[in-house]
Amino acid sequence: MTIKKQNIKIIWILFSLVLLVINFINLKPLLGFLLNGGGDFSGHYVSGKILLTGNAHNFYNFEVQKSLSPLLDKKLCMPNIHTPYEGIFFIPFVMMGYQLGYLTFGIINILFLIISILLILELTKLFGIRDSLFTASLLTVTFLTSFQMSSVLINGQDSIVFLFILTIALVLLYKKKLFKGGIFLGLLVFKPHLAIPFIIAYGTRFGKEVFKGAFISAFICASISFLLIGVDGFQKGLNLFKLIQENPLAYGVNTSSMGNLTGLFHRHFNVNFGLALFLISIIIVIILNTRFKGSLAIDSLNIILILLFSLHSHGHDYVLLFLPIVFLLRTIEKRYMEKEFKTFPDLFLFLSALAFSTPIGSNLYYSNQKNEVIVLLLLTLIGGLYYYSADSTKT
Repeated sequence: MTIKKQNIKIIWILFSLVLLVINFINLKPLLGFLLNGGGDFSGHYVSGKILLTGNAHNFYNFEVQKSLSPLLDKKLCMPNIHTPYEGIFFIPFVMMGYQLGYLTFGIINILFLIISILLILELTKLFGIRDSLFTASLLTVTFLTSFQMSSVLINGQDSIVFLFILTIALVLLYKKKLFKGGIFLGLLVFKPHLAIPFIIAYGTRFGKEVFKGAFISAFICASISFLLIGVDGFQKGLNLFKLIQENPLAYGVNTSSMGNLTGLFHRHFNVNFGLALFLISIIIVIILNTRFKGSLAIDSLNIILILLFSLHSHGHDYVLLFLPIVFLLRTIEKRYMEKEFKTFPDLFLFLSALAFSTPIGSNLYYSNQKNEVIVLLLLTLIGGLYYYSADSTKT
C-alpha cells in the first residue's frame, strides 16, 4: 500500500466518522420516540412478550399485539407478521425491558455487521482479491454511515441478521460444505419472500445437498412455529395477512414507497405485480445459476436481482447490498492496481457502489420517496456485475 493510498483511506475514514456524528445529531429529535416503541423493534419485542407470557395462540391477534405494545398511542401500532420461531430469540430483550433491549439489539446488529464484513472479505480471498484489517475497518466505518445501516439501527430491524446468516452460508458453500450451507440458508425463512429465491438459486448451482439441508432447517423452524401457536394461532395469522392484503395502508404497508420494481409499478400504474415479479426473479436466478459456476459476481447478482424483484423490500433490506458493494469496490481496486482500470464502466460503477454505501445514498433515498433513483442504481450494479462475471466458468 503506497503512502498516498494510505492517506486517502485515512481521510475517508475521518470523513465517514464526521458523517456518522452528523447522522446521530439529526436523529436526536427521534430518539425519544424510538426509545418508547416507535421503531419496528416494537414488533419483535411484542412477539417475544406474547411468547414469554404463554399467550402464543394469540401471536397473530392484532388486538393483543396492540395491548402489549410499548407505544402509548395504540393507533400508531403496526401488526407483527414475523414468524413465531423468530420471536423466541427476542425473549431475552423483553426481559431487559424495552429501552435496554432496543439499545442492546442495536449493539448486536453492529457486531453482526463487523462479522459479516469479515466473512465477505474471506469470500473475496477465494477470487484472488487481497484484503487487510485496515480494509475491514474502512468498510465497517463506511457501512455504519450508510442509509441501510441507519435504517436497521433506527428501526431495530433484523436485516443484518439475514446478511450475517447468508454470508455464513456462502462461506460454507464455497468450502464444499454443501449440506451445512443449506442448513443456514433454511434458517433465513424468517424472511420467506427473500429466503426462497436464495435457496432455489444455490440449490440450483450447488446441487441437492443444499436443497436437503435447507429443507430440513426450514421444516424445523416451521414446525417450531406451528407447535408454538397451534391451529388456532395459524388461522389467526392467515386472517391477519388477509386483512393486510385487503387494506395495506391501514396496517402500515406502503407498497408505493418501496425502491424496487414492485414499488415502481404500484406508483405509476397503481397495480401490484409483486407476485409476478417474485416468480420472474426465481426463473432468472435459476437460469443465472445454471449457466455460471463459482463466481462472487453471480452471488452479487443473485442479491441485487432478488431485491429488485422482491415482493417487499425497504431501506433496511438494502444491507444485503453490502456483499455486491464490497465485491465491486475490491474488484475495481484490484483492476486499478493491475493497471487494468477503464474509465468507463469502472469509474461509473465505483460511483454507483458508493451511492449505496455512504450517506450520499441516504440523501438520494430519503429525499425522494418515489425511489426511481434506487431502481436505476440497482440496474447499474446489475450491469456492472454481469460485466465482471465474464471470468465465470460457463456450463
